[in-house]
Amino acid sequence: MSRPVEDQKPSLRTLMTGLPEIPPFRMLLPRGWEEYAVTNETAEALARRASERMRPLGRPDLDAQLSSQLHRSFKRMQAAGSVIVYLPTNVAEEALVPMSMVASVVRGDNGGSLDPYVANLFRTKGGEFFDTLKSTVRWTKATRGTDDLAGTASLMVNYVIAVPDSGRRRAVLLTSTITHSAHEPLEDEVLQHCVALSDAMVATFAWVAPDSSGEMGTPAH
Repeated sequence: MSRPVEDQKPSLRTLMTGLPEIPPFRMLLPRGWEEYAVTNETAEALARRASERMRPLGRPDLDAQLSSQLHRSFKRMQAAGSVIVYLPTNVAEEALVPMSMVASVVRGDNGGSLDPYVANLFRTKGGEFFDTLKSTVRWTKATRGTDDLAGTASLMVNYVIAVPDSGRRRAVLLTSTITHSAHEPLEDEVLQHCVALSDAMVATFAWVAPDSSGEMGTPAH
C-alpha cells in the first residue's frame, strides 16, 4: 500500500502497490519520482514540504497560492476516482518534467465485462494495444483547463490494464498528464520526451504474486 508522504524514500525505484479489488503490482519509476496515496493527508504533507522549500523566497502569497492549488488538485483526483499518484517530487531542477501519473480502478457496468468499454476505446478514442500480449490498451487525449486551470492545456496518455482472472471485469487505469500553458505549447522535443517517459514507466508494469508466506514474490506471468 502507499505510505505516508513523510515515509517516502527518494531512492526507492520499484514499488509494489495494492489498490481496492486489484492485486499488487510492480512498476519501475524514474529516479526522484515517488508514489503517494491520493488523500487529504498527502495533500497537506506535500503542501508543508513545498512551503519549506519556498520559505527562503519570502513570498507567503505564492506559498498560499501553491497550497491552494495542491489541495484543489487532490480534490479533483479524488473526484475522478484516482487512488495513487506518481510525482517527480525529488528530482533535480534540470530533470523536472511537467508530468504526473495517477492510478485508478475501472470496473464493468453492473459487475459486467469491460469489453464494451474497451471496444469503445478502439472505436472512438484511437485506442491501440500497447504490448504484444494485448493486455494493455493505450490512447491519448488533449484537453484544455477550466476554472482554476484555465489557461493551461494537457496531453493525457492513458493505459488500461486488465486484471488477470477477473473475467475482464476489472482493470487498472494509469493516466499520465503532461501540462503546459495553453498560450505557450511545449517544444515538441520536450513533449515527446514526456510521452516516451510515460511509455517506459508503464512498460515495466507487472502483476506480483504473493509467495507461500503471503509476502510479495516474483512478477506473475
